[in-house]
Formats: sequence, C-alpha cells, structure tokens
Amino acid sequence: MKVSSQENISFRARLLSQWKCSSADKLHSKNISIISLGRDDVAFAEYMLKLIPKLSYIGSACKHVLEDSSITLNSLLNSQNVKLDKKTKIYIAVYDAKPCGLLIGNMPKQSGENGKIVYSSRHNNARNEAELDWLVTWPPQENVGIRGVGKALVGEYLRTIKSDKFRDVYVRSELPEISVAQDFYESLGFEILSDKRKMWESRTTNLPLTRSCDNVTEMMVPMLITRKKIIETLENLVHKMSRRGFIQKEEPIETLVDM
Repeated sequence: MKVSSQENISFRARLLSQWKCSSADKLHSKNISIISLGRDDVAFAEYMLKLIPKLSYIGSACKHVLEDSSITLNSLLNSQNVKLDKKTKIYIAVYDAKPCGLLIGNMPKQSGENGKIVYSSRHNNARNEAELDWLVTWPPQENVGIRGVGKALVGEYLRTIKSDKFRDVYVRSELPEISVAQDFYESLGFEILSDKRKMWESRTTNLPLTRSCDNVTEMMVPMLITRKKIIETLENLVHKMSRRGFIQKEEPIETLVDM
C-alpha cells in the first residue's frame, strides 16, 4: 500500500495475513490485513491514543473499550519492567491503510500462588492456559462498516496457540447487556465457565505485570475455549474467510498504515 506519513515514524511491523470480510450489507467483500506489532512499535500506541478522539462516529461502549485497550497497549510497550516474549500477541487489523481492530493476547501476569509468570488471569488456571486480554473493532471510516474483523483477529491469534505450547484460551467477556461480546465468543466455540458473573479483578486474580486501566471493579463473564474446539474453529474460519498468509518480513509500519 502506498500511504502518506504525517510524522517521522521509523518503527517496524510484520504483515501476517489477509482475511476476506464483508461490507455491512454483506454485498461486497472487504480484504482485511492483520499486522503484528512488537516492543519497537510504541509510536503506534501513541498514535492510537491521538486517533480515538477523532472517531466521533463510534458508539460510547466501543470507544470505552478502545480507550482501555489503547492505554493497555501504550503501557505494555512503554514498560521497562516487563519482558515481552514471543507468546504475547499484539495484532492490528487494517482496511485500506486505516486501522479497524486491535487484539492483545497473552499479556504476562504474576501468579498469586507462587509468583511465577503465567498468561491467564484466571485463579487456578491450567499450566498451558492462554488469555485473550483485549479485543475491539471499529469502522475504519464513517459509513464504512465491515463484518468479520473480530473473527479475522481471533483466527490469526488462535493459529499461534499450538506453536506457543498452549492448550486452552480464557477470556473475560463483557456482560451481554453491555455488548454482543458473549454471543460473539460463543459463536467461535468459547463456553461460559460459570453461571455467576465475576469481578474483572479480585484478590485471587493473576494480575498483569503492567497496570493499564481502571475497570477492575466491573463485572464480566468468564469463558474458555479448549484445544479441540480451537482446531475446529480455526479450520472453519480459515476456509470461510479465505485466509492468505504472507512472508513475515519486517517493514516500516507507515507503509502499511496511513498515519
């Protein structure tokens, strides 16, 4: 993509894949690119924080999650106390050189039991349990709705579960009266772990090594997808959304995103 850059940006990213999504009316296909970010891409996190106020056309609930996830991203990449290994995933979805989705998975956390590094906030989590920490999508432009961006991001994330030696993926879903998150995750094979709603964080939660947002008192629905279901879901997504992978070479992100 040939794009313009408004700032002197010199960090790098990796173009992972392209997924076929659709327009809001389902009449046209929309190709979405998934890009992986790393420690050197902190300038993109700062760009996102500046972009959010300009997205006047998105709803308040979406903006709230986008703000929290962008603050998390900024905190995660700026932290000098957190060692990010290859298990931590930071993906952005891009359409026509404009970002339209963000996923953060497997943030490093400290076990409340023994102080070891784990990748799930769930108390008594399995040793090989990952967590999809943040997922948010939004229209790249006003009146340009796209269906399937969230599935493309989750599909790309699920591809890494086996190679990173994980078996299950935990997620803390928003309440159904707040958003469609629970229905979305159920459609992908996640199952509700308990009939009881839980606080986002409690005294037994494995806390992230970097603090990011102030929603710790909110309630959530705990959900999990197992290895067998992950394989089934991934095969279905890759087939239906015609995933196309790319050679994962690093390149300046300003060649991928119009900043």
